[in-house]
Amino acid sequence: MKLSLAPCQNAPMRPAFSPPNGLLAWCLLLLTLLLAATAQEAPGWVRVARAQLEILEGPAQTPAQQEVALPYHWDRVIARVDGVASFRAQVHWPHTGRPVALYFPRIGNAYAVFINGHEVARSGLWPPGPGNGTEREPQWVSVPPDLQAVNMDLEVRIAASAGRYGGLSEIYVGDAQALESSYLTRRFWEVASRQILGALTALLGLFGLWLWWRQRDPVYLYYGVAELLWTALTVRTLVDSIPLPMPLWQLLFYYVPLCLAPPLMYRSIAHMLRLQYVWLLRALAWATWIS
Repeated sequence: MKLSLAPCQNAPMRPAFSPPNGLLAWCLLLLTLLLAATAQEAPGWVRVARAQLEILEGPAQTPAQQEVALPYHWDRVIARVDGVASFRAQVHWPHTGRPVALYFPRIGNAYAVFINGHEVARSGLWPPGPGNGTEREPQWVSVPPDLQAVNMDLEVRIAASAGRYGGLSEIYVGDAQALESSYLTRRFWEVASRQILGALTALLGLFGLWLWWRQRDPVYLYYGVAELLWTALTVRTLVDSIPLPMPLWQLLFYYVPLCLAPPLMYRSIAHMLRLQYVWLLRALAWATWIS
């Protein structure tokens, strides 16, 4: 019996090697995405992290000139005394013709900015008065077009008041559009968020007092007064010009709210949870009266 082997006519012929075109395409796409993700574009700004410090007014034992790292905290480095200091730095930025700006995350308590010897900005009282300062929010300075150059001699003078967080943060110099998002984000968290928090606590406090007026339940009285005290703490950081003498202002809007708000809030929570621990209620009552 003779057998003959013939290829099946219905089965397709497979080549000896078929390149995985789909897999190759996916590999090329993945490689392209990785290269795009790791590509480093030129930043739209430069960061000034060191400056030449000159103490213009301050303690006699302080070195007149020295190189310092930024941020620079006046109260920590110098002392809790008033003074004036100058920070100088050379900034190298390509002159592209686009608007250039300076962004200071924190500077205070008053300042003046000079570029190539020309004053471009000044803010705050000089010297700073009680309750007046620029340290509460970030600062933005636009560089005039006629002063924009590849090499800019930047000088920042600050007037610091004792115990009021004076000093200078790192400085960001560059394209105004590239810096704007960072400036607006910090300004939101430094200013707008406090305004929202103050308005919210004020509404909650007034609502608590309204409930107490209607029901005469002390839990609402404790809660409403505590929220209004938190509002006073928040408002203290938003007021530019203090209408009261500084000692009285600190007493009413800092020490009293800071000491009295926590025990009142704890007492309201204890009443809400109907805690029957006599020792806890007595301790909260004593803490309230002591505050």
